[in-house]
Amino acid sequence: MDSKISTTVHASLEKHWAKADQDVFICAVVLNPFLHMSCFSSGVSELTPLGLYSIIKHVFKCIFHHEGDLPFHVAFFDYISFLCEYSCKRMQLDQFKELYKKFVRCHH
Repeated sequence: MDSKISTTVHASLEKHWAKADQDVFICAVVLNPFLHMSCFSSGVSELTPLGLYSIIKHVFKCIFHHEGDLPFHVAFFDYISFLCEYSCKRMQLDQFKELYKKFVRCHH
């Protein structure tokens, strides 16, 4: 790709990202069990488990107009650790991956 085009597109994306409600997008990525935390660099303090918990709490409060309680806290940390009801097995992630592969093969 032409470097001028690449630079222009990159600048445009940065401009729009700065205006967006980034917390909502971050939550959408984290709460997608197939993406989870894999998209985030471990060197960014805001994207550590505690930083992400702060973001999730903020978005939760904006949507539901009250603070997350202790069960909310426990559920979030169980989720990011793939524990209890949020284990890959309990969420049936492997089965969903297989269903997706079959769907893609049938529809292409």
